[in-house]
Amino acid sequence: MMKHADVGIVPVGGLQQTAELLGEVLGCFAFVEDVDGIFDEYPAYVAVGGDHQYSLLGPPAPEDDVRSEPSAYFQLKLEPVSYVEGEMNVDVAEGIISRITADGRVQCYSLD
Repeated sequence: MMKHADVGIVPVGGLQQTAELLGEVLGCFAFVEDVDGIFDEYPAYVAVGGDHQYSLLGPPAPEDDVRSEPSAYFQLKLEPVSYVEGEMNVDVAEGIISRITADGRVQCYSLD
């Protein structure tokens, strides 16, 4: 089963600070800065665990922001490291939101 999620995150300090806190809250591997620019203009921190990757994306620089509705909020994504054709894809955003909300240190919301 491949899991995915898209969750809006209210920043707690900067992107690095929020990534460290989410690592604690989610109990996943430590987030590290994306120095390879995987997400193009979006600064990001990633944490890989097993066959899934968490990515915390910050807003791009104003000159690179082409979104129709720019925002200062962050986006937490969960995606499989590799895709398997025919394997069921399950949205686990509500479970992640519940876990973050139960901890109480970070505010989040669904991006669906």
